[in-house]
Amino acid sequence: MDRENKWIAALAIIFVAAMCLGFFSLGRSSVYIPEPAEVKHDTTYIPTPYAVHDTLKIPVPAAVVPPDTVYYPVPEPIDTAALFAVWLDYYTTRDYDLDFSNDTLGVFRVAAKVNQNKITEAISTIQPIVRVITNTETFYKERPLQPWVMATTGVTDFKFQSITVGADLYDKWMVGVGGVRYDKCGAVTVNVGYKF
Repeated sequence: MDRENKWIAALAIIFVAAMCLGFFSLGRSSVYIPEPAEVKHDTTYIPTPYAVHDTLKIPVPAAVVPPDTVYYPVPEPIDTAALFAVWLDYYTTRDYDLDFSNDTLGVFRVAAKVNQNKITEAISTIQPIVRVITNTETFYKERPLQPWVMATTGVTDFKFQSITVGADLYDKWMVGVGGVRYDKCGAVTVNVGYKF
């Protein structure tokens, strides 16, 4: 192999090495790869926007348990003041505000009235806590324009043959304008491609 062919072979190896290095390191590092959509799940617990009220007028007892033993009082002189106090206590209305609310259940209150040894009215207020799942989906836009340049050479004489400058549109379409050298003549080309 003569000296001129050795230089051509060395230049060819350097050129191929430079092209591989540029493609895999510099070229690929500049290519924009869009990130996939991100979905974020948020779970919150909030009270319902309204409260439910229900009223029971003179509720019927579920069960009445009679006492095991009934004591009959021995006749004594009637104490009018004590009898009046018992009668007054029997007809006195007592209001109860029962609160069963907690962080898990929500609001649960019962307002009850007791008169004559019975519940005469019960009003409930219920405002439960509900679980709300919010899905937030974030989309990342693709880069609309990715420029590129390409040069070609012959495989036998390693002479410059063509150069093309173009761009990728939305990572799908490839559009470029180039110049071609063939037998000392030139031509201008327009290139269009689609990436699958």
